[in-house]
Amino acid sequence: MKKKTKILFIVWGVLVLSLIVVLTIIGLKFKFNEEKYENLEDRIEKAAELYVYNSGMRLNKAIKITSDELIKNGYLKDFNYDKDVCTGYVLVYQEPDLDYEFEPFIKCGSYKTLGY
Repeated sequence: MKKKTKILFIVWGVLVLSLIVVLTIIGLKFKFNEEKYENLEDRIEKAAELYVYNSGMRLNKAIKITSDELIKNGYLKDFNYDKDVCTGYVLVYQEPDLDYEFEPFIKCGSYKTLGY
């Protein structure tokens, strides 16, 4: 009886350890992919900043600058991630006598910014 209990304990231990390893791998892969998309959000935000500052525009209301507009004007080369073709936009706000605020949004095949 002791031998069966010991074998059962070992089997359960291996199963629990395997489950932990698999979940860790899945979590790390998800985090890595999410960071790549966040880098894409950073790219479109920086491109929009250059676009706004180079144009010298003053805003009376919020404007929306699309990824297509940034590509057309040479501020982005492309807007893809791996095999995903992405689209995006940046909302630009300016409070009176304050600096600009930039809020990026992207949409790809398997990722979408919250609020897109």
